[in-house]
Amino acid sequence: MVDVSKFSPLYDNVILEPIKETSRGGIEIPLSAQQQVLTKARVVAVGSGKFDVENKRSVPMTLKVGDVVYINTYLGMKLKLDPKTEFIVQKEEEIRVRLSETDVPA
Repeated sequence: MVDVSKFSPLYDNVILEPIKETSRGGIEIPLSAQQQVLTKARVVAVGSGKFDVENKRSVPMTLKVGDVVYINTYLGMKLKLDPKTEFIVQKEEEIRVRLSETDVPA
């Protein structure tokens, strides 16, 4: 298992771990084979925020570690650390939907 705490995204970038979808029979469906446009992912690290015009950090991050979101995987950059571990780095403004805490599976 890769220790994600060693990675710190810069500015308004977020590191996401795709949540694996499985079939009814329990077979894991790879991201490339899923028919969905949006992919469910868990936030594993967030940057410090965006700078405004005057170079002050006035735009704080709205996401936090542990949030579950829906993303368009075509917009992010893949971070492949080993053959089985893949993360997505994406700007916070490119994330489409955040699930409410009551909808997030444990």
